[in-house]
Amino acid sequence: MGYFSAFLICHLYFRHRFASSGSIVLDQLFRIAVHLGLAAWCAIVAYSRLALLYHTPHQVKWGLGIGVVLGVSYYACTELLPAKLPDSMFGRIRFAIVNHPISVWLQLRDGWGVWADGGREAEWKRWRTEWLKQHARLAGKKTT
Repeated sequence: MGYFSAFLICHLYFRHRFASSGSIVLDQLFRIAVHLGLAAWCAIVAYSRLALLYHTPHQVKWGLGIGVVLGVSYYACTELLPAKLPDSMFGRIRFAIVNHPISVWLQLRDGWGVWADGGREAEWKRWRTEWLKQHARLAGKKTT
């Protein structure tokens, strides 16, 4: 759980952009609440391992510590470094993976490497346009 939480918190902090409420203070409070929520979830899972007597406190501390270190390290090597230093070894590896014939055949893509929002907004706009067209036809109306 330490790995998952650390990786996700890094992603939400460095790359993900939540929709704005129009207030900088509310936006920051929401981001903080999400990060604290993930950390609390991780702590609850760690506590449950102790409460259910599946692990000793020593095992939970080490597992959590190792998970956090690996989660942050993996995020740095697979997301931060390739994005900040595309000519580095990590950037070249990412480029090779995304351009490999199997990746192309599977239509894998790195949306975060192209768009700041991972391509969500453009994809949603395309979906919304099609949705309105289809439902306008069902209602017998025309769209522009």
